[in-house]
Amino acid sequence: MERSRGLYGKRVPTIDDLNLRTVIRFWGINGQYGPLSNFYPVKIHVDGKDWPSVEHYYQAQKSTDEAIQEFIRQAKTPVEAKRI
Repeated sequence: MERSRGLYGKRVPTIDDLNLRTVIRFWGINGQYGPLSNFYPVKIHVDGKDWPSVEHYYQAQKSTDEAIQEFIRQAKTPVEAKRI
């Protein structure tokens, strides 16, 4: 079976190629690796504003309209910010 080719025709490595001892899998905000999730409720300070989560900031950056960005920043939860 032909492996995927990336930019410039180079073979794209797979997890098996990386020879990792542990693959960190995280879904949601609970558990040992929950803080790695964009949805983890941690305040971040970027561009002079406090954001309730990385997900809020990430979703807001999809718009150049400052009113929309602020509306997303004010969302009550990361899930709500994603749905806007």
